[in-house]
Amino acid sequence: MLPSSTAVAVGSVYALYASTDDRLAVAVKDLPILGILTAIVDKYGNPFKPAIAAGTATGSTVISVTTGATNTTYWGIIDSSQFTKWSAAVNGTLGTTAASDYKGGWDNIDSDNTNYSRVLESLHSRTATSLANFRSYGKDPQNATRLIEVIHNSEYNAYGT
Repeated sequence: MLPSSTAVAVGSVYALYASTDDRLAVAVKDLPILGILTAIVDKYGNPFKPAIAAGTATGSTVISVTTGATNTTYWGIIDSSQFTKWSAAVNGTLGTTAASDYKGGWDNIDSDNTNYSRVLESLHSRTATSLANFRSYGKDPQNATRLIEVIHNSEYNAYGT
């Protein structure tokens, strides 16, 4: 179940380890993550229709909701596969830190700035023992300001497998 009293958006990264009530919690850098929110649904798995005027949605439209104080309305579908490749926004300019614009290296979710749908280019690492949330496949060929990432530090699998 999605957390209570929180704005949640498709594409954000979540975890369970910080939960005390079986609800998802936003992910934190350097700690294992559960996965990426791919859909907001009701308790039966039926999708919610976004509040977007007909004919105005674009490829960058983000579906989001704000949950109530004791959320029982909104649930989430999470992709926790370490094989799914994601196009991620970054907090800086690609190539500024440790050749972040090339394949290889590790990145963390931008929990420092509470932006749970982008990674911290400013902390990109090429250290093999990195505890980072994601492993980088370099620049997104469709958008040179974004990175292709896969889950690296997963709650479901041993670190770095």
